[in-house]
Amino acid sequence: MGRKKTEDTKQYTLDISENYFQNLEEIVDYIAFEKHQPLNAIKIGNGINKTMNKIIENPLIYSECENLPTKSKI
Repeated sequence: MGRKKTEDTKQYTLDISENYFQNLEEIVDYIAFEKHQPLNAIKIGNGINKTMNKIIENPLIYSECENLPTKSKI
């Protein structure tokens, strides 16, 4: 009874580029200093990092974006 949990034996690696950190910093700085919303900048930065940590822990947690071409859809 109930659902059986299936184990996915595929192994994935996720490489976070230096651009990620640079872009995140630029986004947070823009919100904090250009838009004068430092508290919102912190919330946005924390939210992005929280989502990235979920993806690092489980790369298949979110569905593939249908609008972006990927190797499997080319």
